[in-house]
This record gives sequence, structure tokens and C-alpha cells, in this order.
Amino acid sequence: NFWLGFEDVDYGLTAWTRGIRCYYEPASLLIHHESASRGYSQSQRELASMRYFWRKWQPQFLARTVGNAGSATSTTSATSTPPVTSTTPDALTGSIAVQLSLPQLDYIVSERSPAGWAEFVTEQAARLAELGHSVAVHQTNSAAPDEALIESLSGRDSLKVAADWGAGVTTWLASLETGKPVYLLPTVESGAFPADPATQARIVAQYRPEFEYVAPNRWTADQLRAETAWESGHRVVPALSPQPLPTTAVEPVVATVGLSPELRTALGAITRRLGVELRHFDAADGSVPLSIVEQLRNIHPRAIVSLVEFDSALSPLALMSLGAAFIGRLNDKTRYEVLDGYNALLVAPGAVDDLERALAAVMTDDCIATELAGNGFETAERFAQLNPRAMSLALVDIAQTSV
Repeated sequence: NFWLGFEDVDYGLTAWTRGIRCYYEPASLLIHHESASRGYSQSQRELASMRYFWRKWQPQFLARTVGNAGSATSTTSATSTPPVTSTTPDALTGSIAVQLSLPQLDYIVSERSPAGWAEFVTEQAARLAELGHSVAVHQTNSAAPDEALIESLSGRDSLKVAADWGAGVTTWLASLETGKPVYLLPTVESGAFPADPATQARIVAQYRPEFEYVAPNRWTADQLRAETAWESGHRVVPALSPQPLPTTAVEPVVATVGLSPELRTALGAITRRLGVELRHFDAADGSVPLSIVEQLRNIHPRAIVSLVEFDSALSPLALMSLGAAFIGRLNDKTRYEVLDGYNALLVAPGAVDDLERALAAVMTDDCIATELAGNGFETAERFAQLNPRAMSLALVDIAQTSV
């Protein structure tokens, strides 16, 4: 039933379910030069194998639920209004287990936030309030200490959460005597200034050991350790709640986000050969403004192409929630959320031939386009549901762990 790919994993899983144990043998070593001979674009046979594999194994590995069997604690719905104290969200079931005290939260956001990040932080704060936290979001307009905000927050026994490097000093100073400082990293932000070592040094200097760090992905956690030696104790994938999909028909349009002039020209030639319309949208490297997401929602394209090296999953998940097939770039920062062949097709930067093959597959095969779009939306929805629960668990842990 497998045309090409996935059969080895299926074989091992099938053996395991029949009581045969599979072991890892470290003395046996092979180096697989992945896709070295044919490029990264998936073939029709591989995509068919992928679809068969997940039809077979999705209930076990993507849709598995775990209950609270045997728990002595009582629960209420996550959508109800629990008391502020003696509650904590259950990350797997979405219920509220009466065990712990929820800390008060003060988010600090500055104008230094990347595109879309401030909106995400505001939504996360609102959803944490729905889970029972007392939450406030504060704006500061300078990377320098905001003395008025520091004075108003310094007496609060709360978790003060810096949401970007412009809020770092203010958050730290507001936590010197009461509460604890937390850093919700959008990424390791020094990377946005590759030609400005002075600003890079200024940013990294704000990553103090007093902060408890929440990283958006493994790459950021590893990079934080490399640049500062500080550890990120928690990883929470950022995701905005998807809007309902448009009721209008999908248009035979290819939309691009953040492509260079050279790639726009190359893609124009590809879409002319395919006989489809092409529309371009600008975006800064690393993130996509939500205004562009809304414009794309109104167009409702069949495919969205963006070869931006996104800093986290926030922007690609927002694009994947629009009901279009997403074609992106291979990226270590998003590799655990944007999955080649499942919810996206990924190509290497500059691989125009691979890009053409991926786009042709989406524009000519309804099955591929529909499954990529559906899996993309479901992925965005799943991470949006997980985000506030995971963040609440992280914050409860931070609040109850001594400095």
C-alpha cells in the first residue's frame, strides 16, 4: 500500500502493536544524505504514501486523548469561570484541576515587537484570563526604562512578562523587589540586526539570568544558550486563534508573501506556464503583519508561497489557517510545526525547479491542495488551543519555583 516512503516506520509501528519490541542499535550507523540526488520537492508517490500513513496512524498519534482517570481532584470546564486561586489548567484535557494557585500576570510589550507579536501577546493574555488568571497588558514606547510603569508595577506580587527586548529593562527593574521576571521570547532578537553589533550587544545584555525564559521553539532555546549561557525552561509554540474559513470559493490565485524581486520574476514565469493569477505581498524578514493575513483572507487563494525564514511558527501558522495550501522554505526554526508533505510543501531557498514542481502539484491536483489546506488549518487550530494551556502551566511552574 506504500508507493514510496513511510513503509519502514509503518513496519516498526505495526510490529510494536503486535507485541514485538523494536530497539535502537547505536553501533549500526548509516549517513543518509537526504534528498541529495533529486532535491527536496515531494513526488506524487511520496505524497500518496504520506496520506495513507496518516490515515492509518492519525488516531493513535495525532488525535489521541488522555483522560483524568484515577484523579482525586475535581474538574470544571475550561470555558467556565473558575476561582482565581486553587486552579490550574490540564494541558491534555482542557479541564481545570483544583490543585494550584494561579499567579497574577503583568505583560509588558514595546514598539520593538516584531510584526504580529503584540497582537499575539494580547490574545494570549485574554485567553489566560479566561482560564482564571488575573492579567494586565502594559505598553511601553522605549527600550529605555519606563520609570512610571516600573513604579506602578514594582509593588505587585505578580509575574512580570517581558514580550520583547524593548520591554526587557523595564520588566527586570519592576521585578527587583516583588514578583518575578519572565521573558516570553519571540526569538533571539539580536538576529534582526546582523549589521549592527552594537544593537546586538545591547539586546543580548538584556537577557539576564534573573529571567525565566519561555521560548517559541528549540532553535531559540539553543541560540539563547549559545549567546548567553542561560537556559530556557519552557517552550510554548505561539499561535493565534484561526478565524472561520471564508465561505467564498477558493480562487485559482497564487499569493506570495515576502518574495525577493528575483523570485517574483521567476514565479511569474511559472504561473504563466500554469495559467494562473499571481499576486504579491510584502513582508519583513522573520514575520508577517496581520494586515497582510487579513488581505489574504479576503482573496482566499488556492496557494500561498512564502520563502521568508520565519523566526517562529506564529506567522506560518497564521498563513496556514487561511484555507490555502502553504509552500514555504526549509527552516530549522519552524521544523516541528510546519511539516513537509503533511501541512506544507517545503523547498530550499533559491531552488526554483523544486518550487515549480511544488506549485504545479498544488495547482493541478485537487487532492493535494485540499489535504494540505485542511491539515494546515487543523495544525494552526491545534496549536492555538494548546498555547494558553501550555503557557499557564509554564507560568504556574515558574511562580512556584523559588528563584
